[in-house]
Amino acid sequence: MPLADFLGALDTIPSPSDNFTIVLTGGEPLLRKDLELCGREIRKRGFRWSMVSNGYLYDEAKHVSLLNAGL
Repeated sequence: MPLADFLGALDTIPSPSDNFTIVLTGGEPLLRKDLELCGREIRKRGFRWSMVSNGYLYDEAKHVSLLNAGL
């Protein structure tokens, strides 16, 4: 999904809730070049986020990067 479409979909969610988490799944979310940007945009809108990954592209640098993006 292109980033603009993703952001548009986020903006249709009425309001953040403590019991609501946006989960990014696959394909494989780690293939997105803009995954951290997506995460920051999710957090900016007041939501928590997580992802389901096969972990193949996950390493320490990606871990830190995703945490910095609010994962």
